[in-house]
Amino acid sequence: MRRINVIRIGWSPLIALVLLTAFVVLWGSAAHPTNGAASESVTYDVSGTAATDPTAPNPNPSCAIFDTVGCPMIAQGTVSAASAPPGAPATGSFTLSISEINTFPPSPCRAKTVAGTLRISWTDGRTTTASVSGRFHDTKPVLYFSGTTDASSTAFPPGPSARGVLVNFPPNPCVAATNAITGTITFGR
Repeated sequence: MRRINVIRIGWSPLIALVLLTAFVVLWGSAAHPTNGAASESVTYDVSGTAATDPTAPNPNPSCAIFDTVGCPMIAQGTVSAASAPPGAPATGSFTLSISEINTFPPSPCRAKTVAGTLRISWTDGRTTTASVSGRFHDTKPVLYFSGTTDASSTAFPPGPSARGVLVNFPPNPCVAATNAITGTITFGR
């Protein structure tokens, strides 16, 4: 019996040390992330407006339109996260400017794909810019987009993906419309 007790005593401190080391490593990395904004995905709730105005003067000379009469498609509003990880901004204002519209032939009024620039000015003074491309879900007013942030971004610097869904975005580039939108924008790997 003494041998069993000696073995039990000999292994118990070793197991305790291994468990304590694992706990410290896990607790330390969870308590002190190196860069929460870049290493975790952050999803922001979106609210604002989206507009299409084919008769408006084109404010973007680089806008490429295929089979449509105007380009100005834009979304503006706010983004906010209920709980942003350390290092990530919590709120800001966004603009999604569409600079290219590809339509389904032969219909010039049904957008197939779009491309443009997403810009966010965060309330902490940082910015995020991403080139994005997207598509509408069938002919429904739901725009899905994705892209990557660029070198000018001071929040979510180059590399993290940007993806989003904007609900109630006017999908017809030939009809003037302004709609209230909701949705999400996610940054992260």
